[in-house]
Amino acid sequence: MKRFPWLTMRKKTAPELPYEPPIWFGNKSNGEYFQAATPRDRAIRKLVLEKAADNARRIGMDRRQFLASAMGMTTSLWVLNYVQGCSSSSTPSSTGKKPTSMPEAGASSGVDAGFCVPEESMYDPQCAAAVVGDGGRNQFIFDVQTHWFNKADLANYPAYTQSFGPLFDIATEDNYINTFFCNSEVSMVALTSWPGISCTATRDLGCGYPLSNEHMYMSRDKINDMSGNSQRVVSHVQIMPQDPSGIAGQLQIMHDFYCAHSPAAWKLYPGFKPGFKLNESNGEAVIEQGLKLGLAVFCVHKGLPIGNFFDTGTNYPDDIGPAAMKYPDAKIIVYHSGIFSGSASSAGAPPEGAYDPNEAMPKGVNALIRSVLDAGLMPGGNVFGETGTAYSSIMNDATQSAHFFGKLMKYLGTDNVVWGTDSLASNVSPQAQIEAFRALEIPQSMMEQYGYPALGPSTAEGRTNQDKILGLNASKIYGVDPEAKRCQVNTCNMTALKRQLDEELGPRRWVADQRDASYSEWLEGCAEMERTRRPA
Repeated sequence: MKRFPWLTMRKKTAPELPYEPPIWFGNKSNGEYFQAATPRDRAIRKLVLEKAADNARRIGMDRRQFLASAMGMTTSLWVLNYVQGCSSSSTPSSTGKKPTSMPEAGASSGVDAGFCVPEESMYDPQCAAAVVGDGGRNQFIFDVQTHWFNKADLANYPAYTQSFGPLFDIATEDNYINTFFCNSEVSMVALTSWPGISCTATRDLGCGYPLSNEHMYMSRDKINDMSGNSQRVVSHVQIMPQDPSGIAGQLQIMHDFYCAHSPAAWKLYPGFKPGFKLNESNGEAVIEQGLKLGLAVFCVHKGLPIGNFFDTGTNYPDDIGPAAMKYPDAKIIVYHSGIFSGSASSAGAPPEGAYDPNEAMPKGVNALIRSVLDAGLMPGGNVFGETGTAYSSIMNDATQSAHFFGKLMKYLGTDNVVWGTDSLASNVSPQAQIEAFRALEIPQSMMEQYGYPALGPSTAEGRTNQDKILGLNASKIYGVDPEAKRCQVNTCNMTALKRQLDEELGPRRWVADQRDASYSEWLEGCAEMERTRRPA
């Protein structure tokens, strides 16, 4: 197999490319939260690298190139299946030693959930491509939570830049374009922002957003122009009802941007202190303004904690059900699907499991489900669960992932789960998440025990639900014709550029572009946030 040119076309003085699996097993952070790698993560990483080295030698291939191939991804998923089937006291998770034997045919060693990965996919590039590819379905993938950041928008807010400077240096518009349109299979994206404080005539210090509403729509228009006006980007408008300037100013922002710049949705952060609830006066004022203007899509951050700057109470999704019931014409997309709800940090949150109707104060995604059920909402209603950072934080655990998607499909509806990655804020590649999700299987045993719908490549229903989650559901919310959009995307300038890069340099360049996150730097940022009283 020919060596990928992008592995060799580098300056001799450039740092050596990392020798890492295509699935990230290191520390995870999206700037907003930090999830430290566990001993289990480190043991799995070690096993993946060892197994990949063995497989690369078996077929006479360079180790780095093997990891950057589809076979590197299937090997990673195969090892996850193996470890998933081991007990907590087993050798792989407790010591990281290489196991003396491996299960046959990539089996999950008796564990319920797993990844559909045949053993031959670790040695056969065509088989591997079939496992992590879309099966020839030409999937329409719509990532509804994406980010890039603009330091110029924070000229009056140096504390923000000081705390997240390394992230802002990486998450630029150029890298955004490269990641989503040159190094992933994403068809469309929604460009959104982080919370901030509005600058006014009387407040011009300690204010700003990591990406202003103005630069969101300007970036949208720029990228769409680059892609031959195929409209691959839609943009949000960030609204902060808890802003010090008051709700009236925020409602005016909604009016002005809706009339002049055609946003696709409103973005809200109820948990940012002092916080607000959707079913209280300020939250209802925003929903009513959106309905009045004719834009009824509200993207609401819930659950995922952001250091000391998020209030656990207002970040809890118990207001989602009542607000959705009161405003049935509003489409409420719950960002992160409420994962880690009720916990001050991701580290202290319980794992995602089955929904328990008897739990007094449910946590995580179960808190969102409780709010919807208590409000009397049925599956297929006006509440949608979004996967950004939620899935990437648990994607290395097939059982948690199966519960996560199974619960959302069962209680919200198979048409009400939408794909998001939270990149570039997240340090987990959007393409890696797509490929792992394609291989994820909710097994028959879990469907029978918990009533989950099918999901995964082994059944027609499972593949249909996979297609829905990856893009078809979001296309309905945003009023996009996926068939027409596929045709536009397949013939646009940026797709042609991606094909050219794949042919000249080789595909899967994203594997070498993952990054670690420093816990000490993140803690310093949290301390700076607390000292300066700024958001995010």
